[in-house]
Amino acid sequence: MNAIDYFNKTIALNRSNIEAYYNKGICLIKEKKYDDAIIEFTKLIQFNQDDMDSYFNKAICLINVGRFEEAIAHFKKIIQVQPENVFAYLNKGIAYSKMKKFDLALCDLNKYYELSTKKYNAKCISYEFYYHRALCYLNRNDVSYALSDLNQSISINPKYSNSHFKKGYCLLMLNNFDNAIKEFDVSISLDKRNLEAYFNKGIALVNLKRFKEALEMFDICLSLSSNDIDAMYNKGLCLMKLCAYKQAIVLFQKVIDKNYFNLPDAHYNCGYCYNKIYMYREGIINFNKCIKLSSDHYSAYYQRGIALMSLGDLENAILEFNKVICLSPDFCDAYYLKGKCLMAF
Repeated sequence: MNAIDYFNKTIALNRSNIEAYYNKGICLIKEKKYDDAIIEFTKLIQFNQDDMDSYFNKAICLINVGRFEEAIAHFKKIIQVQPENVFAYLNKGIAYSKMKKFDLALCDLNKYYELSTKKYNAKCISYEFYYHRALCYLNRNDVSYALSDLNQSISINPKYSNSHFKKGYCLLMLNNFDNAIKEFDVSISLDKRNLEAYFNKGIALVNLKRFKEALEMFDICLSLSSNDIDAMYNKGLCLMKLCAYKQAIVLFQKVIDKNYFNLPDAHYNCGYCYNKIYMYREGIINFNKCIKLSSDHYSAYYQRGIALMSLGDLENAILEFNKVICLSPDFCDAYYLKGKCLMAF
């Protein structure tokens, strides 16, 4: 028998034993059985509406099962009774952050910081505070402030994978690709299933033109989540850069079938790969679809012009190159290929 079994026996013999319910709830939290813990703390609140500890513990469980609005309501109740309860402000801010209500989160997190530094000292500040405030700053595109807070979070708890991941993400935004990769690697070492870390490491590697290594990252993403459409698309881009055009086409077609958010570029890349393996008619089909979705996609007009030119339809190829020149007057190759077409007449 474990501790929970003994608390259950205690409760069976004495249903008014408040401490048995409370300690059972704490044990359930430690075992991450949050739904069961919620039941115990709810019973305690029914026994005593002024039991703020049970409100708090129930609210923490509610956060862990994604019931953020209910958690916030509980923290508000605590703050009404205990207006300087720093942890109620911290966790209310975290709940808002998880809901992506970053302005509200920032207010509560800053209140936590203000009360904590006044009541305790700066050394008591939680790593979660710095992490979630960094998310708020990122939402405002204040990358430098976010980085500062993430560094603080890491200094307090260097084993928190998400802080390293978000630091890597900030460095990626700043085009500091090598250092971004280092942070993604730390994040992955702490959490082998951190799909976002693998994906963003792949993006950083693409920016460094290290396509084979990037391909490995996107493969890992797909092994973790076979329907990860972003990983599928970016794997296709890597294969295209590595001249594996037939393999790239298969992936781009899957992306298109799944109605990828960037359908014009998916069709364009598919068409580009067809052009590269001399399947010009299939390429034209994809360029047509790209242009239908994005009428100013001058690269699609250009590649459609190449396909038409390769098929001997020089008059229509010239029309395509004219459209390219109209949309992008500095597109040198469009002038050159139009010139080659005119030479044939």
